[in-house]
Amino acid sequence: MSRSNQDTFQPTVPSLDTLACNEWANPVPPWLCSLSDFCLVRVSGADALDFLNSQLTNDLQAVDVNESRLAGYCSSKGRLHGIFRVFLRDGEYFLRLEAGVAAAVIQRLRMFVLRAQVEIEEDVPLGGVGLIGAGSDALLKNAGLPAPERPSGVASHADCSVIGTPGVCKRCEIYAPHAALATLWETLSKAAVPAPSDVWRLHDVLSGIPHIYPQT
Repeated sequence: MSRSNQDTFQPTVPSLDTLACNEWANPVPPWLCSLSDFCLVRVSGADALDFLNSQLTNDLQAVDVNESRLAGYCSSKGRLHGIFRVFLRDGEYFLRLEAGVAAAVIQRLRMFVLRAQVEIEEDVPLGGVGLIGAGSDALLKNAGLPAPERPSGVASHADCSVIGTPGVCKRCEIYAPHAALATLWETLSKAAVPAPSDVWRLHDVLSGIPHIYPQT
């Protein structure tokens, strides 16, 4: 299973303990976060949309090259197995979820494919990083990337997908092949402050975005 970035991305901010509370809401300069705690799953095939709509909680008809969606995956009793950010890339659906629950969720999804023309792949050659704070759009522009026009919106350029993330301040996620992502990290880190993944999780908490872990 491929996590959404490479382990070579090292933060210069060692932990949340070093960050002043008034910097959390809208950091200047922006923070550049590893998203290594997340995993990407690719769902493709002629029946991919119908299959996902039959399994997940959100109507994915709205997901296209310009729009992503959050969706949950529940048991028959309504208990959540996982929560995804779903986006479309090259005609295929990508589910971004917690790495710790990915194996169990993938196994369960595959149980219900049956005769549908659907492939669910866990070894995805893409990685992801996140930007938080004022000035993120300018950093994207300087790196040659477009900024999403709205939260949950998607902007694409070459092999990069940039997704607006809802939050208490400007946030976005960037997904690209690992080699391109490593180059992008080097470029962005010249103006942004590399930070650990728990900074991204803090902003999810502040923004009311939930996650499901093996412990929960």
